[in-house]
Amino acid sequence: MQKLFTSAPKPGASASPPPPAKAPEKPAPTGTAKRQPGPLETMELFFKEIVIEDGYTRFLDHTTQPTFSEDVSKINLSVKNLSNKASQRASIAMQAVVGGDSALDLRGEMAAIGAPTYVDLVGELKKFALPAANPYMDSLLAWIIRRGDLTAKLEYKIEQDKLDAKNDILVGNLKVAPSRASDEVKKRIGLPLGLIVALIKDGDGNIHVNVPITGTLTDKQFDFSDAIWTAVKNVLINVLKSPFRAIGGLFTSGDKIDELKVDPVTFAAGSAVLSPEMERQTVRVADFLRRAPYVGLTLNSVTSPEDEEALKARAVAARLEKFQKEQGISDPTTALRRYYQVAVKDAQLPRTVDDQILLLRKREPAPTAALADLRKQRLDVTRDRLAKVEGIPEARLAIAPEGAPPAAGSAAAPGPTSAPAAPAPPPPAAPSAAAAPPAGAAPTTPPASAEASTASGPPPTGGRVEFGITGESD
Repeated sequence: MQKLFTSAPKPGASASPPPPAKAPEKPAPTGTAKRQPGPLETMELFFKEIVIEDGYTRFLDHTTQPTFSEDVSKINLSVKNLSNKASQRASIAMQAVVGGDSALDLRGEMAAIGAPTYVDLVGELKKFALPAANPYMDSLLAWIIRRGDLTAKLEYKIEQDKLDAKNDILVGNLKVAPSRASDEVKKRIGLPLGLIVALIKDGDGNIHVNVPITGTLTDKQFDFSDAIWTAVKNVLINVLKSPFRAIGGLFTSGDKIDELKVDPVTFAAGSAVLSPEMERQTVRVADFLRRAPYVGLTLNSVTSPEDEEALKARAVAARLEKFQKEQGISDPTTALRRYYQVAVKDAQLPRTVDDQILLLRKREPAPTAALADLRKQRLDVTRDRLAKVEGIPEARLAIAPEGAPPAAGSAAAPGPTSAPAAPAPPPPAAPSAAAAPPAGAAPTTPPASAEASTASGPPPTGGRVEFGITGESD
């Protein structure tokens, strides 16, 4: 400002001799020194209007690989009533075209020159082609944008050091893909970007969210980048909390989403029949998929020790029934005792029918093939229920490979293990002679069924079909 309002010497004119040096003055007493007023306090500045018409600029950022570049053309900028009078605010209006076809419109007010910071702006960016931002996406997030456009309505207010911003974001037809193994989005939020995009797209393929950002700019703890990440995470939790509460749960810790869980479809031990409650669970899962049409599920069938025991009991019962028919014995108890005499010669006959059947089950080998068939039946039942009854496209219901670990997003039911059933233990030692019944003695407990359980109550819980959540680019 001093250079602007100081006249330059005429050409050829000699410069004025420097004034004689003055003796240093004594310092003024503490507290009485006066600050010399600056140019903005001694001068009155007023610009009625500053105008740029049909302007053009090109932005290049060589810090990214490849270099980010973008054109801003057809710039029409108007700043009115700009002065250094603290009580007077200037108005600003700007229209431009970003990247060739995206319209930018900004309007608002700002503080006078030298006054405390004040900015109050509203703006709109329409149909900005997002792949143009890939140099930043790749370097910052390890993702790139295959397609998509951004429309944003912005409201930013800064008063002194307080920031209050509202961002109404509409992203259309977005498709992303990972560019490197590192995933900054998952590190920051807890979910990969591809899954986030799939979860929050609506039926038209659009993402519409409101992202508020607030903070104190002079606060050493405030970081604008961290504020954006926090705002995005909060929006995601609010968007996803309700649908995941219906089908499972959303779990967070600190500033990240730890896990999205879908409750599994569980089965009675040895059964592939859906219970009424599990039919209702498939309806809830289908409703979730209808609300999130770009999400897929992986289905993984898991058997349990209870399944193995139920299949062993079924095999023992079938073999005893066949033996009874072949021997022509009408009484099941007699047939069981005869079976021991013919087929179990290395063991003494236990005292009760229940113990006799229990011993046969323990000696039964692991039903490996039957367990594999059971897992397949449960997968088919669950998938058919979702696809044929609820109308979910089969392409969105992928079957996990046999033996795959539980998929991300699945919720394990208590009890069953995810590993295939272990081989049966070796046959137990034969009971002692003292435990054997007297020759020809009848069993003390009549058999109700070869599969009867020794305990009353509901049938034991068997395995399950787990659901893993996948996005478009997973």
